[in-house]
Amino acid sequence: MNKEIDEAIFDNDSQKIAALIKEGLDPNWTTEHDGWNMLHQALVGIRVQPPTEIIQFLIDREVDLNAQDVEGWTPLHFAVRSRNLEVVKLMINYNLDIELKNNGGDTALAMAFKGLPINLEIIKLLLSKGASSEQQIDGESISTRAKRISEMKNTKYPTIYDLFC
Repeated sequence: MNKEIDEAIFDNDSQKIAALIKEGLDPNWTTEHDGWNMLHQALVGIRVQPPTEIIQFLIDREVDLNAQDVEGWTPLHFAVRSRNLEVVKLMINYNLDIELKNNGGDTALAMAFKGLPINLEIIKLLLSKGASSEQQIDGESISTRAKRISEMKNTKYPTIYDLFC
């Protein structure tokens, strides 16, 4: 069954997923090795962005938005890491815990500051939903990092610190 689920998710085939659920697949089934539910699987790719329709379909089937894989990553961590603004916008409106930390101690907001490009819209959205800016990244708070980034010479993010004021 793993192969069928993988293919259905990879193909964004909601009809196949619905059929598998109707046949008895638990919507919160997880992979044995990684502990990924179907949302994790849909969002794991960094370069391939899943359509919001498949994410909505999975949420409608009550796939757990707060599920943490073996590394503590939630589907929101994956969506933020891939800078998928549309999926973050969709997910954030449901009952999810934006302060869950992965095994490395990172919240979704911290993930928004790791790697480039930084997506200011995702940061704004997470902050508007109550994400804490006091979490530490490499020994400094997120708000301190934002200030440092905004003051860098030739920064692409001169207004990033304004989000924290």
